[in-house]
Amino acid sequence: MTLARMTVSGVLSKGYFQGINEIYEAAFNPSKILVGPGQRDPLARFLQRIAASMVPYSSSLRAARREVDPVARTVDPSSAGGLMGFWEETLGEIRNAVPGYSEELPARRDYINGQPILTPGILGGEMVSADMPWIQGAMQFSPLSAYRQVRKSLGPVHEEMALLSGAGTSFMGPSATDFGSNARLTPSELESYVETFATVKDQYGRNFELTVTQLIQSAQYQSWPLVAPDPRDVSLRAAAIQAEIQVFKNLAKEQFKLSTPKGQSIAAEEAATEGRKLEANYVRQYGMDNNPQPAQPGGPWSPTPGNR
Repeated sequence: MTLARMTVSGVLSKGYFQGINEIYEAAFNPSKILVGPGQRDPLARFLQRIAASMVPYSSSLRAARREVDPVARTVDPSSAGGLMGFWEETLGEIRNAVPGYSEELPARRDYINGQPILTPGILGGEMVSADMPWIQGAMQFSPLSAYRQVRKSLGPVHEEMALLSGAGTSFMGPSATDFGSNARLTPSELESYVETFATVKDQYGRNFELTVTQLIQSAQYQSWPLVAPDPRDVSLRAAAIQAEIQVFKNLAKEQFKLSTPKGQSIAAEEAATEGRKLEANYVRQYGMDNNPQPAQPGGPWSPTPGNR
C-alpha cells in the first residue's frame, strides 16, 4: 500500500523498483525520516511481528515463553540498515517469542521500582508504554482483566497513579527523548536509564518510590481533593507527583551520563555544543582572533568553571 500510494503520487517511478532491497528502502525510508535515530520503523516492526507469528506453533511457543520467561522484553533497532537490518530486527522478534532465547533481549523495566515489567495484563506488558508502567495498576481494576493474570502485587505508588490516571491525569516518566531528539535512546539504553531513575537517590538518601510513598501518605497530600475543583485546573496530587518525577529525572540524567557509555557520549556532545556556543559569544563580543584555533577542552572558550 505504501509503494502504491507513493507511485500514484509521483514520488517514485516504477523503474525504481528493482531488487528486494530497493523495494524495502522505497517502502520504509520515508517513515524512517520521521522516526529518527534510535527507534524502529513502525511499519517495519508491524511486518516483523507478522513474520514472527508465521513461525510454526508460534502461539504455543509464545504461551510457553511467558511461563518460562514472564518478563516483557524489547528489540533494539538494527544499525545495519536496509534489508539486513530488517531481518536482524525480525530475528529479534522471533527470538522474543521463543522460550530459552527471549532472555537474550533487554527487559522492560518499571521506573517506579526498577523491576522488570511482566507480560500479563489486559493488553500484555509488552504493550504498556515505556514511560507509563503504572498503567498496569489500572489494569487490575479493569473489568476486562482477569485477576489470575496479575503476577505481582503493586505498591501504593502504582495504585495512586492508576487512581489519578482515571481522573484524566497523565504522568510522564523517563523517555527516550529526555536527552533531546538527536540523542534518542535505543530501547535497551532507555531501560538502563529507567533503572537508573528507579535506583538513584536524592540528598536525603531516598529513591523515587520511597519519596513518593512518603508524599502520598503525608497529611497535606491527603487533604487535597482527588481531582481538581475545576476541570481547567491541574490536580494538586498529580502535580506533586509529577514534580517528584522531574526531580528524579534530573538526578538520573546526571548519573546516566557518568555511569554508561551512551551517557558519556551525550555528555561529551553537550560539552562540545556548549564550547561552540561560548566560542560564538566570544567572537561576537571581541571579534575574531588573529590566529583562531578550534575550541579545545581547557581552552579559552572551554565550558570549564574557571573560563566562564
